[in-house]
Amino acid sequence: MKALPLKIRKNGFNYTQVLRGRQSCIYEQRLHEKTIAFEVFTIKTSPKRKIMGKWIEEKELFPHNEAFGYWAWTYCTLEKAKLKYIELDHNGNKKRLA
Repeated sequence: MKALPLKIRKNGFNYTQVLRGRQSCIYEQRLHEKTIAFEVFTIKTSPKRKIMGKWIEEKELFPHNEAFGYWAWTYCTLEKAKLKYIELDHNGNKKRLA
């Protein structure tokens, strides 16, 4: 399975993984070297599948914009992000997307 990268660029922001548990993680969101926020989300996976005759391996997913409020959340401080992370990692369920 392809794991989430430690660093990712998306929607004009740079993200760096700060904390990762079994079911959730926190990424720091930066713009021009300034921390903007912290994103916390449940780790979801996309199953192995065949597209146009080519197999795509199972992979962990970084949240899309529509995921926020459902399985991803944004916080202004690391302390608040950690509270949500603890809630998700201890109570959440790792789910697959179809």
